[in-house]
Amino acid sequence: MKIQNNFLQVIGTCVALMLIWLTFNEDNPNQGVTVPAINPGMTYVTHVFSKVKVAAPFWQKHLCDLRNVSLEATEQKQIPLHISMNDAAIKPGEKNIFLLETSCDPRPTYRAWCAVESWAAQNPKGYVYYVMTAPYLQDLTGIVTALLAAYDNMKITPMNLTQLFQLTPLDKFFSTLKWAKSTGWPTIQLSDILRVALVWHYGGYYSDTDIICIKDVTPLHNVVGLQQPHELNNAHFHAQKGHPFIYKIMLGMLQHYNPRAWGSLGPTLFTRVMKEACGAHILDSKDGLKFQKCFNMTIMPQRIFSPVFWSANQKLVDEGGWEVLEKDFDASYTIHFYSQLIKVKPVRAGGRSVYDVAAKKYCPVTYKFATAHSHFF
Repeated sequence: MKIQNNFLQVIGTCVALMLIWLTFNEDNPNQGVTVPAINPGMTYVTHVFSKVKVAAPFWQKHLCDLRNVSLEATEQKQIPLHISMNDAAIKPGEKNIFLLETSCDPRPTYRAWCAVESWAAQNPKGYVYYVMTAPYLQDLTGIVTALLAAYDNMKITPMNLTQLFQLTPLDKFFSTLKWAKSTGWPTIQLSDILRVALVWHYGGYYSDTDIICIKDVTPLHNVVGLQQPHELNNAHFHAQKGHPFIYKIMLGMLQHYNPRAWGSLGPTLFTRVMKEACGAHILDSKDGLKFQKCFNMTIMPQRIFSPVFWSANQKLVDEGGWEVLEKDFDASYTIHFYSQLIKVKPVRAGGRSVYDVAAKKYCPVTYKFATAHSHFF
């Protein structure tokens, strides 16, 4: 009995020392608990609904501090997003579709949910993953529950970013928080590097959350679109797992990143890498209407993914605009709504703007929730 008691005391002391060590090391991005080898399509966060609390990763703490978001879910309608070691992990495949929330926002806007829903609705053979960086979701209206019930090909996906980036050339760039230092746009920089890491590692499509999908894109493979003549857009693209173009994009990010330049890891970099690989002439089409092929990528004309030019964004929210522009979308698979430009412009339900009609038609569940108690969204 005495030997047994001594043994228990030793075990208790070891556990106490371990807890102290964790307390003083949780803020160090390069130290902490050794996580078992798992698929990076999962993550670990601290929340009060778990029996065992696990420290939030350094990148999540940084993002949530920027928004002053608590790392713990404390209310009934907060859905914890925690690691789950099961078959829900992302699997490689060309029909994966990724959308991102990279600002630790536990309550995405209706417009973001509309984009996510449209991809699930229009691509029934696709697997839509809304990758979240927040430790929980606030489902105050019930929209999250409703969408997950409506679409079995849609998943809300917490992500172990540390493990994901360890599999890419961007590992050190990410782990040292270079993307977040000396810049006014850390969440945009994170979005830019995360989208290419996901597509390179898993394969599939990436889309911004200000794009509504209006047609099944799964027949399209290894594609990137023009956002204007001579310039590629990184708001939507597809590549197979391990595609060399995406790998060159990641290398270009390390070489050309400018923390003081908005979007230095975005369209400008995609355009630079394509020109370096294939020659400047590859994007020299004067009207931007021709399909070009290079580097096993098809460069799609602007009308395919972004039929309305960004400087004409007002047309997307003008009432009655759908009837004016509807024919322009005949060849389009998506409509890009440029959230940075129109996010402060309300859309009236029933106003027949391009956004109003597209939302009602292509994200009907979200439209119903968004207009239930307001004429604007």
